[in-house]
Amino acid sequence: MTLSTCLLAVSKFFGRKRRCLAPPFFMKNSAAFVVVTFTLLFEFFLSVDLCFNVDSRFDPLKNTDSFRYLILPVLCFFFLLVLFELLIAFICWLAVGSRKGDMSRLALFVCYYLLVKFSLIAYSSLVFPYSPVGRLLDLSPSLAYVLFGLAGLITLMGAFSAIRIVVSLHLRGILVYGVALVSLPILAASFHSANEEYKGEGRKNIILLGVDSVSPRHFHNERDFSNVMPVLHHYFNGGMVYENAYTPLARTYPAWTSILTGLLPRDSEVTFNLVEAARDVKDLSLPAVLDGYYSIYAIDERRFSMVGKDWGFDEVIGPDAGAADFFIDKFRTLASVNFIHSIPGLSGLLPFINNNRAYDDIYMPERFSQSVGNAIERVNGRPLFFALHLCLAHYPYNVSDFSRADGGSHWHKALLGRLDQQFSEVMNSLHASGALDNAIVIIFSDHGESLKANDKSNHVFADVDGTDVGEEIWFTSSGHGSSLLRRDQTEVLLSVSVFEDGEVVNKGADSNLATLPDIYPTIFEYLDKPLPSKYSKFCGQLCKLGLGSVALNALEDTSSRWIFMETGLSFSFLSGVVDLSSKELEEVLSDIAVESYEIGDDGKFAVMKSEWVRKFEKSKSFAFLSRYHFIYFGNDFDAVYVLDRGKRILNRCDSATECEGYGVKREFSEFISTLRE
Repeated sequence: MTLSTCLLAVSKFFGRKRRCLAPPFFMKNSAAFVVVTFTLLFEFFLSVDLCFNVDSRFDPLKNTDSFRYLILPVLCFFFLLVLFELLIAFICWLAVGSRKGDMSRLALFVCYYLLVKFSLIAYSSLVFPYSPVGRLLDLSPSLAYVLFGLAGLITLMGAFSAIRIVVSLHLRGILVYGVALVSLPILAASFHSANEEYKGEGRKNIILLGVDSVSPRHFHNERDFSNVMPVLHHYFNGGMVYENAYTPLARTYPAWTSILTGLLPRDSEVTFNLVEAARDVKDLSLPAVLDGYYSIYAIDERRFSMVGKDWGFDEVIGPDAGAADFFIDKFRTLASVNFIHSIPGLSGLLPFINNNRAYDDIYMPERFSQSVGNAIERVNGRPLFFALHLCLAHYPYNVSDFSRADGGSHWHKALLGRLDQQFSEVMNSLHASGALDNAIVIIFSDHGESLKANDKSNHVFADVDGTDVGEEIWFTSSGHGSSLLRRDQTEVLLSVSVFEDGEVVNKGADSNLATLPDIYPTIFEYLDKPLPSKYSKFCGQLCKLGLGSVALNALEDTSSRWIFMETGLSFSFLSGVVDLSSKELEEVLSDIAVESYEIGDDGKFAVMKSEWVRKFEKSKSFAFLSRYHFIYFGNDFDAVYVLDRGKRILNRCDSATECEGYGVKREFSEFISTLRE
């Protein structure tokens, strides 16, 4: 019902008694209220896990930002759920009609209400079969459709009863209702036409297309991953491909910080996922320093990637971000939440759930692609800076219609295929909008993904002759950001395509060392603009060592280049904090989160406590890589390992002087020593 219908119906309740309704049914029938309340409480406690921890220093009465970003969104979320449940109950009561006898009316109302609630669970079992509420039932589609039909019939009965009430109103009420109904599409049309169409003004569009957890070793694997990502292959290989590209830190937020600012994590001080970047760092980001562009950032998981409008973007596509996200997550098990989320016209009412990859079992990839397409369409020819990050291939590898638990050994491969479909939908939107007529398109992955622990086939030191090396050097974990000895974690995709009149004008391959921060100066080189003057003040010790970012088209002059890499949070460090042998991994991570994270001062995010940043820093590994050498500083031992990449010889050294004999610059050893202090 529209808002005007509701208002008129309410005015009818209090203005005139009707036999079929009398006063509002909850005021007259406390038994009906008890039934609805008991049903909600039963569903609530059956499906919602309330175990959570709120930072002890959080006080919404003293911190208005915290109230705005945590308490208020949670209150709005619960208000919507209560309103939805009351609407169901109200429709069921309308469907009961003017039956004689309070008990018979109540009994029929209870039957109707429980049937509708049961049909919502059945709906979840079909639309979101791998969600907690979807797994409650294993109904055949035919039986589920019967339930939907009965619930639909009850809804129609209630709707007809409401229409009858409206029609029986005074003539003036009907006129008001009619005017409101007619004016809605007129207002919508006028709002749409108010959008001004812009001309490109000859500017070159900048398109950054990031894909999460895609390793080149899987992308180019013709045996196990062939034909899984044909669209991405087409666009990636259509431009200049950088065959030897690495991420400075294999975590999404540090990697994107490096892309947007050109700074290595060590210089930006974003060395973990949930570390707030300084204001000066954000002011250095591409959308903040490039004038004249309408900038869009689109990402479908924002819990651990703290990039937003405060980085200079005009629009952010994706779920709302903030501490409330972690709390609301616990209520996605409710059937009403699943239903609202699944309806395109209603999903926007749940901003923390809509387009949120973190809600993996109810995440709908095509919905996010459509949201991105709508945003691109709204640009209307304005010069565009567009940054996209697709998280579909990321752990836990589940999606609304696919479960890793039921996918066998092909879960990652299946999600790469779905990622390719999503990428294709976005590219179609860019083509249709004309954004690719004159643009630079950079395709990359933020990091790779290790699918197996201790997989020596992807080990940096595989097939080498070792001299005095310990067994501990061969241990590597799965995932990403945890080991520099896994090439499938540190190697990334990187391709640059320059479009002129809709056609790519550059194509080829470059085998020189490249890294994600190189994207930043490459864009300024493409636009024929100098780097911001304030950039140099952040380029610290690493730049002095010659390890700063370089424009990609200048790599041919950097055959002696060194790049620096480091790990994120290392799981091997957890053994010194919690008892890994007595707890499941999720419990371990939960314990660590409670101890090491807090709600930020503005209430938007959970951020890592400064004292824990220092603790986690001690668990990091570091590496220097050139075309000819790989120098590894591990986290669990003092030795340094030096790989001669040409001769495939591995050596171990225990002092700066000894390491110099194997080609390690003394400045490198001294720099690592400062990080270990």
